[in-house]
Amino acid sequence: MFQVIIEMLAAPINPADINTIQGVYPKKPTLPGTPGNEGVGRVLAIGSSVTSLKEGDLVIPNETNLGTWRSHGTWDAKQWYKVLTK
Repeated sequence: MFQVIIEMLAAPINPADINTIQGVYPKKPTLPGTPGNEGVGRVLAIGSSVTSLKEGDLVIPNETNLGTWRSHGTWDAKQWYKVLTK
């Protein structure tokens, strides 16, 4: 399994997010959907086949329309970049 459970720590409100909610943004999300394209999260758990991330890593999305306006979510590990820290 290549999935990760992520706790979202912060997700900004971007004008494009508002336009998407209004239905005027050119790219339409798959419905039902959760708004939010950007943010930073912490990996809480990883699937048995995930090697690119580990529990506790800070991550940012590398795809749009992931729905970052939520407290937690389950995604494919390949949809996230690890944030390098000291």
